[in-house]
Formats: sequence, structure tokens, C-alpha cells
Amino acid sequence: MKNGKFQEGLRAIIIGIENIHDANIIHRDIHSGNILTDGTVRTTICDLGLCKSSTESSSEDIYGVIPYMAPEIFQRQTYTMASDIYSFGVIMWEVVTRRRPFWYRSHDTELIIDICNGLRPQIFADVPEGYVNLMQLCWDNEPNKRPTAVDISEKLVQMRNNEVDHRTEVKIPSDIGPNTNNSGAIYSSRLLTGTTNSAMSLICIVQFVTRFADLKIHIN
Repeated sequence: MKNGKFQEGLRAIIIGIENIHDANIIHRDIHSGNILTDGTVRTTICDLGLCKSSTESSSEDIYGVIPYMAPEIFQRQTYTMASDIYSFGVIMWEVVTRRRPFWYRSHDTELIIDICNGLRPQIFADVPEGYVNLMQLCWDNEPNKRPTAVDISEKLVQMRNNEVDHRTEVKIPSDIGPNTNNSGAIYSSRLLTGTTNSAMSLICIVQFVTRFADLKIHIN
């Protein structure tokens, strides 16, 4: 896969996100199913049903597609523009691997727990210089460490310019697995409030048991 097209396509997506953020709006449901393309680099970010002003408080309900959702959302923190950036980072991975994130496992309570504990899609080699670093910055566990849409757009232009004389061909590693989905992998937006609450309850239980065990060892 040559870089020019996918970099331009990604830049078109991030410009769309930038325009949404410039209007002081958070999309809150960015995933590849909500991005339309005409076969060129022109793209449209659709399904704005969950969009809200950045000053508007979040509802109690949680909707989305688990692999694209930032960990802070599962942890009941406020949606921010950085939450949209996390989703874009996952799309960056999807574009170059031609795989859907976590296609091989069910999108359930266990995946939510793993994402909150730092699980991300598998990193691979043979991509443009700086691409993996940018992708990892986008899906950093700390929202305030993620770049803005403007930052990402500028970095993508920089990468494209660096590739003019030294073009990299993206190679998908053979051990990444077949492009088949687990029957429990769900890529359409859905209500996740109950699943999220179950995941957070399990995390709290594990943390309590761990602290109790540590305290017991310390006392002994």
C-alpha cells in the first residue's frame, strides 16, 4: 500500500473532525462506519446524532462502538474533543492494516476492561516515519496528552512531504491474522451503559481485592 492516498484520506478525515471541533462540538461516535468516501480522498463524517456542544454535560447513557471508544468514556469521565481524537487514532490503525480493530474477539465487558487497562491494537512495522508515534499519541490513556486535530493535520502533511523522496510501502505482518470477524464483534453503535457499568464494577472489585491483599502482606 502506497502512502500518498491513505495519508491524504486520513488528512481529509481529520480536517472534518477539526471543522466539527472548531464549531465547539464533540462528535462522540467516530468510527469507520460513520465515514463516507467517494473513492477519492474526499470524505464525509456522518451520523451526527450523538454530537453535543463541548460545554454541554454528557447524558447518563453511553453509546458507541467499543474498539473506537476512549477509556475515559467507560470510566464515566466527560466526553471531550480528545475522546474524538482517540477514535481517530484507531482509524489510523485500521486504514493501514485493512483490519477492523479487535475483529478476533467479542466486544464485551472483558474488552472494555482490557482497553481501560491499556490494551490497544497490535503495532506493526513498515509504516511512514512518525506514523506509529502519532497513532499512539492519539490513543494515549491520558486525554490531555493527545494531540489536537490541527496538530494531527500538520503532522500528516509533514509525513507526506518526507515521503516524496523516500516512499515507504506499508507491509502487513503475516502474523496479524485472517480478516474474519468473531461473531461477538459488533461494529455498529449501540447502547453500552449496562455493559460499561458491569466492566467498571469488575475493575473496582479487582482493585479492592488487590489493595486488601497488599495490605495483608504489609501487616504480616
